[in-house]
Amino acid sequence: PARAADRPRPSGAANGNTSGGQALPIKAPLSGVVQRVTVTSGSVVTANTVLVELAALNKVWVRVPLFVGDLRRLGQDQAVTVRPLNGGASRQGRPVEAPLLGATASTGTADVFYEIDNSDEAFRPGERVAVDVPLTSAAAGTGSATGTPALTIPAAALLYDATGGQWVYVRTAPRQYTRQRVEVQRAVGDQIVISRGVKAGAEVVTDGAAELFGTEFGGSH
Repeated sequence: PARAADRPRPSGAANGNTSGGQALPIKAPLSGVVQRVTVTSGSVVTANTVLVELAALNKVWVRVPLFVGDLRRLGQDQAVTVRPLNGGASRQGRPVEAPLLGATASTGTADVFYEIDNSDEAFRPGERVAVDVPLTSAAAGTGSATGTPALTIPAAALLYDATGGQWVYVRTAPRQYTRQRVEVQRAVGDQIVISRGVKAGAEVVTDGAAELFGTEFGGSH
């Protein structure tokens, strides 16, 4: 899954004179949710001091980590489907022109951003969501879906890291397990359809997967 990103805008202090203890009203430039307050009651501020940070939630960005090798398979102006994890209604996301983030050899992924209409404020900043990203054929580039057979794993086997990456633990030997990254296509009931990451017939951990993850990183998941 991917996370919903907010775009805070600072509200600066206006030029004015508050001599005599009179209050200087400052009107917020937009309607939104207060993300951060940088001053306290009674503080002395100067012009251009940031007082609060507001986030307008009528449109939000969704950050989607993709395998770097799949970036060339993204269709131009290709829309995606964003679904809340609580089973609410899905909606379309349009690509946003933004720098690619996180493209490192250690992660093997880059962050792509999509904008969704959120006038009903159904999505909140920091919320994790599921995103269906259609990929074109790498060879033809025609926009048709690839014909690679998909595999399914139990939903209990799927784990998420702090950046939204998706992983499973695969049994490689008796009492030995290896964490492997997977690419999720969609959820079907209590099964997860994946397009890559594990081979057919691999034994994935369901009971105790979160405990393995916590042990590997020195904490609970």
